[in-house]
Amino acid sequence: MLNYVRKLIRLRKSSPALVYGAYEVLGPEHPHVYAYRRKLGDEEWTVVLNFSGKEQVWGRGQAEAV
Repeated sequence: MLNYVRKLIRLRKSSPALVYGAYEVLGPEHPHVYAYRRKLGDEEWTVVLNFSGKEQVWGRGQAEAV
């Protein structure tokens, strides 16, 4: 787990968009999924986190499973 967190920290430090990009919450009404987009210039990241123990349906039109 520690190595996974270290990789995520390295990824964040290597991406200006993840640090400084505009922040937009996506689908705030979903009870178990927290999703957001960070964008800076041409670089864009969409982060989708599932806080339940089960697969969740999320996305535009609720079509993507996470």
